[in-house]
Amino acid sequence: MSHEPNLDPLSAKLAAHAPLVASTCLSLVAAVGLVSLVLLPSEVSIWVAPLLILAAAITWMSVRAAMAAAAARAASTDVARPGTTAAHRSGVEAGRLAELQAELERLRNMQSELVQAKQTAEAAMLSKSEFLATMSHEIRTPLNGIIPLLDILLSSPLAPDQKDYLQTAYKSACELLRIVDDILDYSKIEASKLELESVVINLRELTDSVKRLFEKNAEAKNLRFAVNIDPAVRLTLRGDPVRLRQILTNLVSNAIKFTPRGAVAVQISKRGETRTHSEILFVVKDSGVGIAPEAAVKLFQPFSQADATTTRIHGGTGLGLVICKRLVELMGGKIGVRSELG
Repeated sequence: MSHEPNLDPLSAKLAAHAPLVASTCLSLVAAVGLVSLVLLPSEVSIWVAPLLILAAAITWMSVRAAMAAAAARAASTDVARPGTTAAHRSGVEAGRLAELQAELERLRNMQSELVQAKQTAEAAMLSKSEFLATMSHEIRTPLNGIIPLLDILLSSPLAPDQKDYLQTAYKSACELLRIVDDILDYSKIEASKLELESVVINLRELTDSVKRLFEKNAEAKNLRFAVNIDPAVRLTLRGDPVRLRQILTNLVSNAIKFTPRGAVAVQISKRGETRTHSEILFVVKDSGVGIAPEAAVKLFQPFSQADATTTRIHGGTGLGLVICKRLVELMGGKIGVRSELG
C-alpha cells in the first residue's frame, strides 16, 4: 500500500506564498538601508551600505532557495498523487473488467442453453408433425377404400334396418375422414409444408358445388340456404380452388350445425381490385344461437371450441377454424367473427 509524502508547514506556506515572502524581505532590507543612510553618519553609512546590500543578497538567495525546495517538494507530491490515483483506478478498472467478463460468460452460457432448448423444442415439434402426418396418411388410406364401398352398398336393394346400419357406418367413416384430413392439414401448416396452388378458379362453379353439398343438410333442419354473388365480382380468378372450397365448406358446415332454425346465407362481394389482384369478401351469415364475446376469442385457437359441451353434442376436433385462419392468412387475407349471444 503506497503512502503520500507529507510537507512541513513552512514549506507548504513558502510554496503557496513564495512571491509575497520574497517581496516583503526585499522591502524590509531596502527600508533598513534607506534609514541607515539618512540617520547614520557618512563615515559609518559607507560601511553599512555594503553590508546591507550583502544582507539583502543573502536574504534574497535564502528566500529563493526555500522557494525552490518548497516547489520541488510540491512537485514530488503532485507526481506521487497521480501515480497513486492511477494505480487505484487501474485496480478498480481491473475489478470491473473481471466482473464484466464474468457477466459476459454467464450470458453466453445462457444463450447457448436457450439455443439448445430451442433446437430441442423444434426437433420435438418436427417429430410430432411427422408422426401426425404419417398416422393421418395410414388411417386415410383404408378409409378411402371403405367409404366408396359403403356408398355402393347404399345404392343396392337393402332392408330398411340394413340401410340404416350402412348409413350410420357411412356417416361415421366420412366424419372420421374429415377429422383425419383436419389433423393432416394442421400438421402440414405447423411444419410450414402446406403450399397453395395458383390455377384458374370459376367462382360460380365453386360456390354452386358448396351449395349442392349442404342443401340436403339445410333441408333436413328446415333451414333456408342461399348463396349470393355480387354482380361486381369477377367470376374468373386465379388461386387454390381446393383450399377455398375447404374454407367455405367448414364455415357453412358450422353455420348449419349451430343454427336450429332460420336461415344460412353466403354473401360474396368485392372490396377492392388492382391490376393483378382482387380482394373479395366472403360472409357466412346465420340465425343461430350466437357466441359470447369472451367465447369468440377462443374460436381460432387450436383444439378449442366456444363451449365445452360443443364437442359432446356436435363432435369435432376444434381444428377447423384454426386451419381456415391459417389458409386465409396464406392467401393474404383475414378472417374474423361478429356475433351476438341469442
